Amino acid sequence: MKLDAQVDMIEFKEYGEIDLDETPVIALACGHFFTAETLDGMIGLKEVYRIDPATGNILSLEDISSKMAPAIPKCPHCQRPIRQYATQRYNRLINRAVIDEMSKRFIVTGQTDLQEIEEKLIKVETELEDTRSDVTMANIGSILTDARDRAIKDVARKLQTRYKASAQLRSAVIRLERRAAERHQPAHKLYEATVHAMQRDAPLESALAALKLKDTTPTGERDHRITLGAKMMEIKIDCITMEDKFRVLSAAKAKYGDSAASLSFSGGSPLILTRPFLKSCADFITNCSENALPKLAVEASLYYARIARLFETSGLSNPKDRAMATKYDEKAKTLLEGAEKLCERGFRNANTLLQAVNESLKLLQKEWYEEVTAEELEAIKKAMFAIGECGMPMELARCPECGARIGGRHHEAVQGVTRAENMEH
Repeated sequence: MKLDAQVDMIEFKEYGEIDLDETPVIALACGHFFTAETLDGMIGLKEVYRIDPATGNILSLEDISSKMAPAIPKCPHCQRPIRQYATQRYNRLINRAVIDEMSKRFIVTGQTDLQEIEEKLIKVETELEDTRSDVTMANIGSILTDARDRAIKDVARKLQTRYKASAQLRSAVIRLERRAAERHQPAHKLYEATVHAMQRDAPLESALAALKLKDTTPTGERDHRITLGAKMMEIKIDCITMEDKFRVLSAAKAKYGDSAASLSFSGGSPLILTRPFLKSCADFITNCSENALPKLAVEASLYYARIARLFETSGLSNPKDRAMATKYDEKAKTLLEGAEKLCERGFRNANTLLQAVNESLKLLQKEWYEEVTAEELEAIKKAMFAIGECGMPMELARCPECGARIGGRHHEAVQGVTRAENMEH
């Protein structure tokens, strides 16, 4: 060590002026050396340890989970990274910087992948909307039963390849979720490396004594953003696909009646997929709340409400399905009310999402009227009857089709008969 080397950057003292008994000096792997007080301050030792200002002794660990390290600690003179093996004093600081640098790359790569999938999904959604009316369009008349069956087969043929693009996007998201799984996250990798090093250097007795049935792995909150972001993208893809299926099914029912019940959708019927989708949304919302990600929780609540509404208005005939629809509707209202409170936190696009939440709540409160199918319209026409003279019933009779009582007495219709209004003459 050169006596004229400047080692104190605070008082600008040279090495020859330093009393090593009072002021220790730290030598780095690059060959430069500084007083501990100088180097501690320049590389930010206080960020990872709580230090006694009077003595300079380390008192305890600081919580470093709330923010990332600005950079890997470097030598003030040559700017080379400080190596762990040269001095153990800064190991925690270096480890934090290294893991944060890995996390930054992990997040940037994941966000880039998610953005590319998002752009492709926008195109898929637009294409589904633009071609939806073409799916149920057929050149065959819809009056005869045989013609309807042929038309339904034509619709089913179109549905076999309709969701191929969305299925490919979903597979890409699943692959991203696997790459971003906890075992591949930077914090978990560092943890495994540390455990491996400890087990390698420790005696066999100590290693066996330290074994546990279950160890908790520390993971950073930021490392979960890509995982949850990918799950959010999966939910969005499923929602867009299911919404299109519900729209197609509704149009087919209105045009082809009961024949539409035989339609087969690639990936499953929307009626069957509703329950697992809504459960997935609810679980995801809980997960986002636990990881302090309100924006994702609000978006998932909106998707939950959208599918719950579509399920409710899909022309359910089974009483159990109607009961489930009511349950889903109430759950959707609860989630949206919770989403309103989350929007008060002021995250990005909070006002826009709050407006969407309010619109969804209004939509859930509106009454719904199911569109009459062609077969139902034919049944209504058969059940209609006319009354001459003044148009008010004066006699009782029986319907020739079903045998029900029709007509009435003294201008009062029997129970079950409704006067048709706004009919063309």
